Amino acid sequence: MSRKKYYMVIDTETCGDYVFDIGYRVIDRKGRVYANGSYVVREYIENPSVLGMFDDRFSKDKIGKYYFDLWANNGGFKVASFAAIRDEINTMLNAYNATVCAYNLSFDLKHLRKTANYFGYECFFTAKYNHLDIWHMAMSTLATRKYIMFCLENNLFTKTGNIPTGAEVMYRYIINDVNFIEAHTAHEDCIIECEIMRKCFSRKTKFQTAIVGMPLHNKEWQRIQTTREEM
Repeated sequence: MSRKKYYMVIDTETCGDYVFDIGYRVIDRKGRVYANGSYVVREYIENPSVLGMFDDRFSKDKIGKYYFDLWANNGGFKVASFAAIRDEINTMLNAYNATVCAYNLSFDLKHLRKTANYFGYECFFTAKYNHLDIWHMAMSTLATRKYIMFCLENNLFTKTGNIPTGAEVMYRYIINDVNFIEAHTAHEDCIIECEIMRKCFSRKTKFQTAIVGMPLHNKEWQRIQTTREEM
Protein backbone atom coordinates (compact mmCIF):
# COMPACT_ATOMS: atom_id res chain seq x y z
CA MET A 1 0.00 0.00 0.00
CA SER A 2 1.36 3.40 -0.98
CA ARG A 3 2.17 5.90 1.73
CA LYS A 4 -0.28 8.77 2.13
CA LYS A 5 0.95 11.97 0.51
CA TYR A 6 0.75 15.36 2.22
CA TYR A 7 1.10 18.83 0.79
CA MET A 8 2.17 21.98 2.61
CA VAL A 9 0.50 24.97 0.97
CA ILE A 10 2.33 28.20 1.80
CA ASP A 11 1.34 31.79 1.16
CA THR A 12 3.32 34.93 1.96
CA GLU A 13 2.67 38.65 2.03
CA THR A 14 5.65 40.88 1.39
CA CYS A 15 6.79 44.45 1.68
CA GLY A 16 9.48 44.95 -0.91
CA ASP A 17 11.78 41.93 -0.81
CA TYR A 18 10.79 40.74 2.65
CA VAL A 19 8.07 38.50 4.04
CA PHE A 20 6.11 39.86 7.00
CA ASP A 21 3.09 37.51 6.89
CA ILE A 22 3.35 33.72 6.45
CA GLY A 23 0.57 31.15 6.39
CA TYR A 24 0.68 27.40 5.81
CA ARG A 25 -1.64 24.40 5.71
CA VAL A 26 -0.76 20.72 5.50
CA ILE A 27 -3.46 18.96 3.48
CA ASP A 28 -4.06 15.76 1.56
CA ARG A 29 -5.42 15.40 -1.97
CA LYS A 30 -8.99 15.80 -0.72
CA GLY A 31 -8.19 19.06 1.05
CA ARG A 32 -8.38 17.69 4.59
CA VAL A 33 -6.28 19.82 6.95
CA TYR A 34 -3.75 18.14 9.25
CA ALA A 35 -1.76 21.15 10.45
CA ASN A 36 -1.89 24.89 9.92
CA GLY A 37 -0.46 28.16 11.14
CA SER A 38 -0.53 31.82 10.25
CA TYR A 39 1.94 34.35 11.60
CA VAL A 40 2.98 37.94 11.30
CA VAL A 41 6.73 38.36 11.80
CA ARG A 42 7.25 39.99 15.20
CA GLU A 43 10.40 41.86 14.23
CA TYR A 44 8.52 43.68 11.46
CA ILE A 45 5.12 44.28 13.04
CA GLU A 46 6.80 45.79 16.10
CA ASN A 47 9.16 47.95 14.04
CA PRO A 48 7.66 48.55 10.57
CA SER A 49 10.26 51.21 9.77
CA VAL A 50 12.75 48.35 9.36
CA LEU A 51 11.14 47.45 6.05
CA GLY A 52 10.15 50.99 5.13
CA MET A 53 6.52 49.92 5.40
CA PHE A 54 5.40 53.52 5.76
CA ASP A 55 7.39 54.80 2.81
CA ASP A 56 4.48 54.62 0.37
CA ARG A 57 0.71 54.73 0.55
CA PHE A 58 0.19 51.11 -0.47
CA SER A 59 2.42 49.74 2.26
CA LYS A 60 0.98 52.13 4.83
CA ASP A 61 -2.59 50.98 4.10
CA LYS A 62 -1.57 47.33 3.96
CA ILE A 63 0.30 47.20 7.25
CA GLY A 64 -2.37 49.38 8.85
CA LYS A 65 -4.90 46.60 8.24
CA TYR A 66 -2.70 44.15 10.12
CA TYR A 67 -2.46 46.48 13.12
CA PHE A 68 -6.24 46.85 13.17
CA ASP A 69 -6.81 43.10 12.90
CA LEU A 70 -4.35 42.42 15.72
CA TRP A 71 -6.12 44.97 17.91
CA ALA A 72 -9.54 43.52 17.02
CA ASN A 73 -8.31 39.90 17.29
CA ASN A 74 -9.23 39.28 13.64
CA GLY A 75 -7.32 37.86 10.72
CA GLY A 76 -6.61 34.35 11.93
CA PHE A 77 -2.93 35.03 12.59
CA LYS A 78 -0.57 35.28 15.55
CA VAL A 79 2.64 37.22 16.09
CA ALA A 80 5.91 35.27 16.34
CA SER A 81 9.60 35.77 15.66
CA PHE A 82 10.90 34.82 12.24
CA ALA A 83 13.06 32.13 13.85
CA ALA A 84 10.05 30.55 15.58
CA ILE A 85 7.99 30.62 12.38
CA ARG A 86 10.82 29.06 10.39
CA ASP A 87 11.29 26.33 13.01
CA GLU A 88 7.58 25.45 13.11
CA ILE A 89 7.18 25.26 9.34
CA ASN A 90 10.25 23.06 8.96
CA THR A 91 9.11 20.83 11.84
CA MET A 92 5.72 20.31 10.20
CA LEU A 93 7.27 19.83 6.77
CA ASN A 94 9.53 17.07 8.08
CA ALA A 95 6.83 15.49 10.26
CA TYR A 96 4.54 14.97 7.27
CA ASN A 97 7.28 14.59 4.65
CA ALA A 98 5.16 17.08 2.75
CA THR A 99 5.52 18.56 -0.71
CA VAL A 100 5.87 22.35 -0.62
CA CYS A 101 3.19 24.08 -2.69
CA ALA A 102 2.05 27.60 -3.49
CA TYR A 103 0.29 29.48 -6.24
CA ASN A 104 3.23 30.93 -8.21
CA LEU A 105 5.62 29.07 -5.96
CA SER A 106 8.78 30.79 -7.21
CA PHE A 107 7.58 34.10 -5.71
CA ASP A 108 7.18 32.67 -2.22
CA LEU A 109 10.43 30.70 -2.33
CA LYS A 110 12.39 33.73 -3.53
CA HIS A 111 11.12 36.04 -0.80
CA LEU A 112 11.35 33.44 1.97
CA ARG A 113 14.98 32.92 1.04
CA LYS A 114 15.70 36.67 1.00
CA THR A 115 14.02 37.13 4.36
CA ALA A 116 15.91 34.20 5.83
CA ASN A 117 19.17 35.72 4.56
CA TYR A 118 18.21 39.02 6.21
CA PHE A 119 17.94 37.21 9.55
CA GLY A 120 21.26 35.43 9.08
CA TYR A 121 20.09 32.06 7.72
CA GLU A 122 21.49 30.54 4.56
CA CYS A 123 18.04 29.34 3.51
CA PHE A 124 14.47 29.12 4.79
CA PHE A 125 13.97 25.37 4.47
CA THR A 126 16.40 23.22 6.42
CA ALA A 127 16.09 20.04 4.34
CA LYS A 128 15.51 19.01 0.74
CA TYR A 129 11.88 18.91 -0.28
CA ASN A 130 9.65 18.18 -3.24
CA HIS A 131 7.67 21.07 -4.65
CA LEU A 132 4.58 21.65 -6.76
CA ASP A 133 3.27 24.92 -8.16
CA ILE A 134 -0.52 25.19 -7.84
CA TRP A 135 -0.51 27.60 -10.78
CA HIS A 136 0.93 24.84 -12.96
CA MET A 137 -1.75 22.48 -11.69
CA ALA A 138 -4.50 24.98 -12.46
CA MET A 139 -3.13 25.61 -15.95
CA SER A 140 -3.09 21.86 -16.59
CA THR A 141 -6.62 21.16 -15.38
CA LEU A 142 -8.84 24.19 -14.78
CA ALA A 143 -7.79 26.63 -17.51
CA THR A 144 -10.13 25.06 -20.04
CA ARG A 145 -12.34 26.57 -22.73
CA LYS A 146 -15.05 26.83 -20.05
CA TYR A 147 -12.72 28.95 -17.92
CA ILE A 148 -11.89 31.17 -20.89
CA MET A 149 -15.60 31.71 -21.58
CA PHE A 150 -16.17 32.54 -17.89
CA CYS A 151 -13.57 35.30 -18.17
CA LEU A 152 -14.94 36.58 -21.48
CA GLU A 153 -18.52 36.67 -20.26
CA ASN A 154 -17.54 38.55 -17.11
CA ASN A 155 -15.09 40.90 -18.84
CA LEU A 156 -12.12 39.61 -16.86
CA PHE A 157 -8.84 40.57 -18.53
CA THR A 158 -5.33 41.54 -17.54
CA LYS A 159 -4.07 45.07 -18.22
CA THR A 160 -2.54 43.76 -21.45
CA GLY A 161 -5.82 42.23 -22.60
CA ASN A 162 -5.06 38.58 -21.86
CA ILE A 163 -7.06 36.07 -19.86
CA PRO A 164 -5.98 36.31 -16.17
CA THR A 165 -4.54 33.22 -14.50
CA GLY A 166 -4.11 34.43 -10.91
CA ALA A 167 -5.53 32.71 -7.86
CA GLU A 168 -8.30 35.29 -7.33
CA VAL A 169 -9.92 34.82 -10.75
CA MET A 170 -9.33 31.07 -10.70
CA TYR A 171 -11.15 30.87 -7.36
CA ARG A 172 -13.97 33.04 -8.72
CA TYR A 173 -14.39 30.49 -11.47
CA ILE A 174 -14.41 27.55 -9.06
CA ILE A 175 -17.09 29.05 -6.80
CA ASN A 176 -18.87 30.83 -9.69
CA ASP A 177 -18.74 34.19 -7.92
CA VAL A 178 -17.32 36.99 -10.07
CA ASN A 179 -17.44 39.40 -7.12
CA PHE A 180 -15.05 37.46 -4.88
CA ILE A 181 -12.06 39.55 -3.74
CA GLU A 182 -8.92 38.09 -2.16
CA ALA A 183 -8.22 39.25 1.38
CA HIS A 184 -4.49 39.37 0.59
CA THR A 185 -3.49 38.01 3.96
CA ALA A 186 -1.48 34.80 4.07
CA HIS A 187 -4.14 33.11 6.21
CA GLU A 188 -7.07 33.76 3.86
CA ASP A 189 -5.16 33.34 0.61
CA CYS A 190 -3.75 30.02 1.80
CA ILE A 191 -7.31 28.76 2.27
CA ILE A 192 -8.37 29.57 -1.30
CA GLU A 193 -5.15 28.12 -2.73
CA CYS A 194 -5.86 24.87 -0.88
CA GLU A 195 -9.31 24.80 -2.44
CA ILE A 196 -7.90 25.39 -5.92
CA MET A 197 -5.44 22.57 -5.32
CA ARG A 198 -8.19 20.24 -4.10
CA LYS A 199 -10.19 21.02 -7.23
CA CYS A 200 -7.16 20.25 -9.40
CA PHE A 201 -6.62 16.90 -7.68
CA SER A 202 -10.27 16.02 -8.23
CA ARG A 203 -9.60 16.05 -11.98
CA LYS A 204 -7.19 13.13 -11.48
CA THR A 205 -4.59 14.53 -13.87
CA LYS A 206 -0.85 13.93 -13.72
CA PHE A 207 0.84 17.27 -13.06
CA GLN A 208 4.17 18.54 -14.27
CA THR A 209 6.56 20.17 -11.81
CA ALA A 210 8.43 21.97 -14.59
CA ILE A 211 7.04 25.09 -16.25
CA VAL A 212 4.31 24.07 -18.64
CA GLY A 213 2.92 25.87 -21.65
CA MET A 214 -0.02 28.11 -20.87
CA PRO A 215 -3.25 26.68 -22.32
CA LEU A 216 -4.65 30.20 -22.51
CA HIS A 217 -2.14 31.13 -25.21
CA ASN A 218 -2.80 28.14 -27.42
CA LYS A 219 -4.71 28.06 -30.73
CA GLU A 220 -8.05 27.62 -28.95
CA TRP A 221 -7.64 30.90 -27.03
CA GLN A 222 -6.39 32.67 -30.15
CA ARG A 223 -9.46 31.50 -32.07
CA ILE A 224 -11.84 32.64 -29.33
CA GLN A 225 -10.04 35.99 -29.08
CA THR A 226 -10.25 36.53 -32.86
CA THR A 227 -13.96 35.67 -32.85
CA ARG A 228 -14.55 38.12 -30.00
CA GLU A 229 -12.76 40.94 -31.87
CA GLU A 230 -14.86 40.33 -34.98
CA MET A 231 -18.17 40.56 -33.07
